[in-house]
Amino acid sequence: MKKYLNTLFVTTQGAYLSKEGETVVVSVERETRLQAPIHTLGGIVCFGNVMMSRFYFLTILYSQMSRPARARGLTKIVQFHI
Repeated sequence: MKKYLNTLFVTTQGAYLSKEGETVVVSVERETRLQAPIHTLGGIVCFGNVMMSRFYFLTILYSQMSRPARARGLTKIVQFHI
């Protein structure tokens, strides 16, 4: 299976990103506008007033930070207090 790592651009003011299973959910005014598998996204760019859940933020942060760490053999987990 080929993986196409696309970039998700979120430009709608007041949009909210959250995690549901292994998918990212983009909601506007509590209405789901987009639901996409996380593994198909190479990046997310947010413009303006775009919010995201803590769990989704930590999922992105861990997945992006753990790739180089695993390549170097590092296993330390970085904690962020939000």
